[in-house]
Amino acid sequence: MKCISKTGSASICDLRSNLSVHLRFLCPDDLGEVKRLCRDWFPVEYPESWYEDITSNSKFFSLAAILDRKIVGLVVAEVKVKSRIHKEDADILALSFPSHTQVAYILSLGVVESERRQGIASLLLDSLISYLTSGDKANVKAVYLHVLASNTTAIKFYEHRNFKRHNYLPHYYSIKSQPKDGLSYVMYINGGQPPWSLVDYIKHFGSQLSSQLSRIQPGQFSNAVARRTRNWFTGLIPARFQHSSNGNGNGNGNGASSSGASSSGASASGTSQSLQVHNL
Repeated sequence: MKCISKTGSASICDLRSNLSVHLRFLCPDDLGEVKRLCRDWFPVEYPESWYEDITSNSKFFSLAAILDRKIVGLVVAEVKVKSRIHKEDADILALSFPSHTQVAYILSLGVVESERRQGIASLLLDSLISYLTSGDKANVKAVYLHVLASNTTAIKFYEHRNFKRHNYLPHYYSIKSQPKDGLSYVMYINGGQPPWSLVDYIKHFGSQLSSQLSRIQPGQFSNAVARRTRNWFTGLIPARFQHSSNGNGNGNGNGASSSGASSSGASASGTSQSLQVHNL
């Protein structure tokens, strides 16, 4: 079978070493080469189904950098709706975004050791971001990924590319049966916004309170402040807590399942959110 790019190949000749690199999407014929590269790049054994998916399933954005007819770099990503985000990443977007809002998850990004620091990783990432910010992808509001907390090279790369650290994930990975900590990083695109922090709420409350106070007559000050403060805090509390029963089962066990939060990234299970170790 001949590999054909979904969008046609693009010749790139402006990399730091004047490498003549072109990009194309993966196809089933690449399975063996991709498997060899991933085994060399990443300290994990992916299942066969994972390689089959990223080389043949169109739901994945699997883009390869080609030099001298060989794959020298690869980025794999998947667009999914907010409701399918795993629980450890559920707070990536502000609550105002509905459940059908889309996000992009970078599963893997790697470059062969001999061609690193030549701009190939940036080229692959830029191509992904360009794809996600054009055409019918306006509903994609964030790009996120996981990385080993010890992978300082990848962390510096993503931070330089305007990704922001989102969460610390203790024991998120399992590598050779040893627990390893992870980090999540996010870039907001197409108008996406992070969830509000406590500082954001305080600033908003201060701004709203100042605005309302300027409209109050002196004799009505005390009652108006109390009423507006009560209304503001009530608006922050979800309806299900406002109308709950008299404390029966009040929060008991809410965190019972949190001890398994890291298991979704602990090993390469063949799911779209499998272990990533980024080698750039």
